[in-house]
Amino acid sequence: MPQYEKKLGENILYLFEDSEMKKEEEYTLYKQHDENKITTNTFNKGLEKAGKILLLSNVDLAPKDVFLMYKKRDTVEKHYDTYKSMLEADKLYLQDNESLFGHLFISFLSLYGYVKIQNCIRKADLTSKYSPRDLIEQFRKVYVIDLDGQMILTEVPKKIDEIEKRLNLNFSLNEQS
Repeated sequence: MPQYEKKLGENILYLFEDSEMKKEEEYTLYKQHDENKITTNTFNKGLEKAGKILLLSNVDLAPKDVFLMYKKRDTVEKHYDTYKSMLEADKLYLQDNESLFGHLFISFLSLYGYVKIQNCIRKADLTSKYSPRDLIEQFRKVYVIDLDGQMILTEVPKKIDEIEKRLNLNFSLNEQS
């Protein structure tokens, strides 16, 4: 974990080394050096810094916790990007506060649902095959119809049924009178 930890007034400076990031950065440096895109001096300086993460924190936590918080930032950034791009929640053309709050609330609920779907995919180890958007597209072919108070599920295609089982979902409706 931390190679170096030092107090700087009210702040703490942490130096971490991430072995995966180091491999990726070293690979890039070697490739750039072989293609004569960087000088030998830049290459050597890059190798010294490869995989190192320097963090300044004003929160007094265990170094391991600081590192894990840093690594989780990627998840937050990806969710925010989903919020902006897929849900188009950054495009507000609303005239009054009620519309604005309603739009933000629905966008929040949509992002929550998106993340729940993403977690189901991750749990079933299907991230290489499906994204939440893929599943939404697949499952939109299935409808629930209210026929005189009785909820009826339309025919479920075989592919969707298989996905449902792999995700350990249970969409079947209990017959109610």
